Amino acid sequence: MAHTPGPGPPPRDSTRDGATDLATRTSVTQKEGAAGALPHEGRLGDQPAQENRGTMGGDLTEPAVQTTATARQIQPQPTRMSTTQERAGTWSDRVRAHTPTVENITEDIARKSHMLEGVWNPMHVKQLMATLMVDWASPNEVGQTAEEADMCREALVTAKASCDESVRAWTARESTIMLKYLRGELELPHPPNFLKEILVGEYRAMIEDMHEAYFNASLTAAVPATVMMTKNVAHAAIFKELFLANTDKRTGHAMMRAFQRDVKRISYDGIQTIQVVFYSKRAADRWAMKALRLQKAVIILQDTERKMGEESTGVFTPVQLELQYAVRVYGGRRMSLTALARAFAQFAGAKVLDVEYARTVKTEIYDNRYQTIRFAQRGCPEALQGVTKIRLGEDFITIHHFQ
Repeated sequence: MAHTPGPGPPPRDSTRDGATDLATRTSVTQKEGAAGALPHEGRLGDQPAQENRGTMGGDLTEPAVQTTATARQIQPQPTRMSTTQERAGTWSDRVRAHTPTVENITEDIARKSHMLEGVWNPMHVKQLMATLMVDWASPNEVGQTAEEADMCREALVTAKASCDESVRAWTARESTIMLKYLRGELELPHPPNFLKEILVGEYRAMIEDMHEAYFNASLTAAVPATVMMTKNVAHAAIFKELFLANTDKRTGHAMMRAFQRDVKRISYDGIQTIQVVFYSKRAADRWAMKALRLQKAVIILQDTERKMGEESTGVFTPVQLELQYAVRVYGGRRMSLTALARAFAQFAGAKVLDVEYARTVKTEIYDNRYQTIRFAQRGCPEALQGVTKIRLGEDFITIHHFQ
């Protein structure tokens, strides 16, 4: 008698199993993606994730799911993708790309801005408000003729770089452009690009040095000791600190876009000075004596460059004097300034530039129990490094290294 097979599992449906496997893989991917970062569209070279890392240390390297009819039926609808895409990009991208409505900042809006939060000094409040209320959205373009504008465009056209033995001859047009550039009549961010084709490498380097020394312009800001930054911090990191401290949802964006457009380089010496290099003297003049927030401190951009012939004169302007190393002496009230100046010149081994009793201007709040001694150098004298107390006869004086 033939054996009759009993009831068993139904025949395998390949289509249904394939859909089940696909749904399982999709569910695993969704669970793992919830624990990690949400996917986002790439901006510059970023690609959608193709590899999902498991929670038990293994790698799930599934190929990208094909867009089939079954996949479209079970694929979940995106919920937070659009928000993630909108937030993609760095703060620097947002400065360049974000164009909010034109900022018409009144005095009332300026007082409530993030830029003025925590500032108690009336002079700093006045300086910050004056900076914020400038019409930064208006163009700061130099007046040029149509011919000069054409020359600037031609000077910035991309050129080939030639070895010394492959340089070509000048054209009459290039000679005319170069002469106007050397006279300072063409405002360029760097030397004309066509020099790479017509000058040997050493001469090109000389022109670059000349442009850096004479065509760029610098402003300097004294940085309080409360600012925490490392020496040689990157240009972008300093700009980020400035951006975060000077902007909010309503104010500061036009100002920081103008700053980003005008500034070529920012550097910090690790002690007390930030140097801001601008593409031109005209751009630097626009920012001279402007106040900005850096972290929680207030800094003022000032022209501290020593003019030609001043290096060996020993003469300093008031803003240059602020950058010289200085100490405050407490407990020396019974001594005259003359005696203190002689004492510090003797045991510090450095030239004393200026001495004065505590003083201030207008409504600043200050402590007047000290004397200030400034040295004719920007760094701390070696003999005073790490010194906070000095015994002079029967008196002990306390030294505060503040500048």
